[in-house]
Amino acid sequence: MINIIIITIIVLAIFFAVRTSIRHFMGQGSCCGGNSGGSCVLEKKLDGTVVFKKNVKIQGMICEKCEARVQNALNEINGASAKVNLKKAEAKLDAIREVSEEEIRSAVQNAGNFNVVSIEDR
Repeated sequence: MINIIIITIIVLAIFFAVRTSIRHFMGQGSCCGGNSGGSCVLEKKLDGTVVFKKNVKIQGMICEKCEARVQNALNEINGASAKVNLKKAEAKLDAIREVSEEEIRSAVQNAGNFNVVSIEDR
């Protein structure tokens, strides 16, 4: 009888762990150290003529908080403004100066466990 109780507890624990993991990876659960509410995204406007436009494909974003962290990190680049799209896993980066690929990759990687897949002109 005790074996049946232990097996039932283990099966239930596995069920809830799998369900939570599926929600997490579909962007429906909370992650990044908190609940899924209110991500603070900093919008940045550029003063000057945009001379640099890139699409940056990013791997590793799974929720709105990830999206906000990457966008805020890219917006910290001097003379650059970004808009990140979680569903497309990309950022549109505009700048009033040339920005090196190294600056872009460094900003994304420093935001968390994210990787730049590609950087293309747009």
